[in-house]
Amino acid sequence: MTIIMRDEYYGQRAPVVIDLAEPEGNVAYIIGWAEELAKIMKLDGDAIVDEMFGFGKNDKNYEEIIKIFEGYFGKFTILIDDPSE
Repeated sequence: MTIIMRDEYYGQRAPVVIDLAEPEGNVAYIIGWAEELAKIMKLDGDAIVDEMFGFGKNDKNYEEIIKIFEGYFGKFTILIDDPSE
């Protein structure tokens, strides 16, 4: 399965690109994309978000949330300035 989003400016299809050093690299934005991509892929977005936040377990830090996001959606996204590396 390939997930590509339409690039409005060029009219081309491209993977989702998230710059983690910019405001869109915040946890709320990452969670939003996780929910959106889970819906597209017909995955349980609530379960993925729960895993990212660590509900019922240890709270997750930013790097752990990014690793979980990459585990599910790394094939379909490009993360720039990845702090988990």
